[in-house]
Amino acid sequence: MSKYKAVGFDYGGVVFGEPTKKIMQHIRDHIGVTQEEWKRAWWQHNHKMNKGSITYNDVIKLVLHDLGKDEFYEYVTKTQLEAEQKQSISRDILDLADDLRRNGYKVGILSNMDKAGYHKIKALGLGKHFDVMDFSCNIGAMKPEPGAFLRLAHDLSVDIRELVFIDDNDKPLETAEEVGFKPILFENFNQLKSVLQDLNLLT
Repeated sequence: MSKYKAVGFDYGGVVFGEPTKKIMQHIRDHIGVTQEEWKRAWWQHNHKMNKGSITYNDVIKLVLHDLGKDEFYEYVTKTQLEAEQKQSISRDILDLADDLRRNGYKVGILSNMDKAGYHKIKALGLGKHFDVMDFSCNIGAMKPEPGAFLRLAHDLSVDIRELVFIDDNDKPLETAEEVGFKPILFENFNQLKSVLQDLNLLT
């Protein structure tokens, strides 16, 4: 049995669709900005969406304005929408969540999400696979803020040091050492399964 008692999953790029960094790399290359430039502008504004005050597309508009790339707004939103329409919930991840629950572990989702995204996800019926689904627009905290992870651990009824959290982006995991949870940077399903086996969460 592992020393950990719960596993948290990011939604976009882990539960749903491919790792989002692949799509964003394509977009950054097309509009001519570096990863660091995009990340700096993105994290300057996305908290407004994640805590419910503006929409995702509003954030894109602000980010592109800061980067001096306003003319790419339609391209970016269209590209992301087309990518989303081709993606789907990962059956492998749902099966993994079910296996973890059968083995006695708590599982939850923690995602930075606006209200519109939250309502879409709520309608998917994922509650039968996860014990808890926490979204930033509802809990008043967003990754990588310590409060977001502490809220997930509380809702899963575990100590923060008993929580493993999986994300496809390294930024939300940067407070792991400070907060106390075990971070896993998601690359693909087989890599994730191997890491969970190393942590004695899977056999």
